[in-house]
Amino acid sequence: MSRRFYSLIFLILSVVTLAVCLEPLAIAAIRKEIKSKFAVETVQVGHFEFKSLGEVRLTGILIEKKGVFTVKAQEVRVGFQLMKVLSKEIESLVVEGASVDYDKLHVEKLFLRARQSKGDGQFSIEKITYDKAAIFDIKSPVQMKGQELLFSALSADFLNGKINGDMTAALKGLPEFRAKLRFTNLSIERFVKDFDLRKKMEMTGTLDGGLEVGGSGTEIAVLGGDFKMGSPGGKLIIKDRRLLENIVQKAFLDTAVETLQDYHYNAGGLQLSMEEKNLVADVNLDGKQGKRAFKIVYHR
Repeated sequence: MSRRFYSLIFLILSVVTLAVCLEPLAIAAIRKEIKSKFAVETVQVGHFEFKSLGEVRLTGILIEKKGVFTVKAQEVRVGFQLMKVLSKEIESLVVEGASVDYDKLHVEKLFLRARQSKGDGQFSIEKITYDKAAIFDIKSPVQMKGQELLFSALSADFLNGKINGDMTAALKGLPEFRAKLRFTNLSIERFVKDFDLRKKMEMTGTLDGGLEVGGSGTEIAVLGGDFKMGSPGGKLIIKDRRLLENIVQKAFLDTAVETLQDYHYNAGGLQLSMEEKNLVADVNLDGKQGKRAFKIVYHR
């Protein structure tokens, strides 16, 4: 056998010995690796052990960058092939009881179980909230392929409607993601209610459409969406001028105030895009009172 093979076996046995007999040193090594890769100040691991020669288990995990994000997990199990340990290629991954807090984004009760080239994995999140909007019951079968996770049939409940689609997420370095999502029968009235906008505006109707989004970590690099208002349309009543002053570009302000006091539409569309990291919605409505078009900018 080659000298390299014996060196590999020696390394594996050394790591096993370290994990079993010198757990504090193993945890310290893990903390150092995570801190250097993700530039975080706090990394805590309650317990580390080898479940077998091909699987490690970590519990009581806390990763935090103060003032930016916090990640917690009750348990993480990582499987690997002994002959590929030097390449850091993951064979399987299990995450239980995880949560994420980042600015206005909160992820609750995340579960993941995936294996290389196997389509029997499971993924679920009980709830995701962003500001006052909430997505419930996110779930998907998942497969690990190389350094990526493939979510082939993602589904969720949102604004009394449904989300379906596909997503890919990278495992190495700062996680990269890309997704194609389809939205069905979203309630505009529920959106107004969830964001406590009823004192400022009223809007009824439904939305159907698609969205493509991609990015790295918490940064969105690509976003594009095209939505249509469902039949038979709805109504839009702006009650508070300050609402328009906050969200509608000044170039459209006078026209918007005059024409959106009490407007009934039969059809309409909404296109989403990114401009200088800001979310932009181009709204087009058509009704008996004529067509209305305006732009809404959400400054991130």
